[in-house]
Amino acid sequence: MSDEEPVDVMPAIRKACEPKCEQSFNAYQACLDRVKAKGVGSCDGQYFDFLHCIDKCSVPQIMKHLK
Repeated sequence: MSDEEPVDVMPAIRKACEPKCEQSFNAYQACLDRVKAKGVGSCDGQYFDFLHCIDKCSVPQIMKHLK
């Protein structure tokens, strides 16, 4: 076994996927702006759409690093 501390590659991979998910992120930001202006509402759907996009992009790359 190696004595080296394992490195978590997930944050870097997820960050690299953000440009591919720009459309869903922009929809989430637009929703946040509407909710702030109106004072009511929720952006849960848009937030989960963005996370789903990030997950879909990052999972294949993350799986390559698992032993």
